[in-house]
Amino acid sequence: LVNMVSNSGTNGLHGSVFEYFRNDRLNARNFFNAEKPAQQRNQFGATAGGPIQKDKMFFFSTFEGFRGRDADSKRTIVPDLDTRRGLLRDAAGNLVPIRIDRKAFDAVMNLWALPTGPPIGDGSAEAIIAAKIRQRDDFGSVRIDLALTNNHTLFGRYTINDGDSSLPRPSGTFQQQTTQRTQWFTLQEDWIVTPNLVNTARAGVSRTLERVTENPAPGTIIDPVIII
Repeated sequence: LVNMVSNSGTNGLHGSVFEYFRNDRLNARNFFNAEKPAQQRNQFGATAGGPIQKDKMFFFSTFEGFRGRDADSKRTIVPDLDTRRGLLRDAAGNLVPIRIDRKAFDAVMNLWALPTGPPIGDGSAEAIIAAKIRQRDDFGSVRIDLALTNNHTLFGRYTINDGDSSLPRPSGTFQQQTTQRTQWFTLQEDWIVTPNLVNTARAGVSRTLERVTENPAPGTIIDPVIII
């Protein structure tokens, strides 16, 4: 159950704007980073409300947006350099060539980031990858109030939340992209039956869409040999 409370318009025209900005100027460097990661966040918006018909019909609208461009370092496990050369250790600890189509094998290895840490011993190694995170979020709402009589009021409200984000996957060469959109519509009628009794009737409908995909990160080349 979601209960939303929103402002209504008045006979006067009013509005506001705001902006919040943050960057990496005052951030400390992460222990695992050679340099301080980039960061930029903008949160901004505006509101406006006023009369459509004096003493009868009013409107109130709001918008808020968020834009984020962050960078961070992530620890992940990738094939070590011997594995990338097509060599694995047998039970005796000797490097043995892998019998596989070399062209296809190299194409698959290129889908993993290069190791930056010591080998673990099972054909894999640690890697610290630069994770670039992108976020966009937009929120908007419009409300119309109508005074039917002295005892009856009606309002309708439409709200939308639309956004997308891009997050790096553990391989370091792919990213997860998420798209979301949620919409609400609410209609409410208030009736003052007596000074001590108020009747409220409300109806609403909502719709949500979410799509998650994984795509190559910028700079990642997919060799056609591995596409089935």
